[in-house]
Amino acid sequence: MDDVLADLVATRLRIIGQPVRIRLLARLLEGPASVCELTEMISAVQQNVSQHLMILHQAGIVARQKRGKRVYYELADMHAIAAVAAATAGLAKQSSDVAMLTADAANAGSPS
Repeated sequence: MDDVLADLVATRLRIIGQPVRIRLLARLLEGPASVCELTEMISAVQQNVSQHLMILHQAGIVARQKRGKRVYYELADMHAIAAVAAATAGLAKQSSDVAMLTADAANAGSPS
């Protein structure tokens, strides 16, 4: 991988790599949602949610469509959510491995 591509990948991961943005992307995986719905879902200030959505939109990760007075967002780049899903699966695997090792260690220390 050359330096230019590595920089582009790192930028994309930084854009996605905010907890609020990850939660927004996870919700949008279920389908389009308005800013109001997204704000309510993550219990945040609308201005904050709008700012995160704007960054995701500028990066081409989400698309927006105005319907009447509301703006609805939806996933535009499924690769972004795939990155989140891959990280989630990796964490689940590590968590499972740690739980198994902890259980094995506890069993090894208990009298037979």
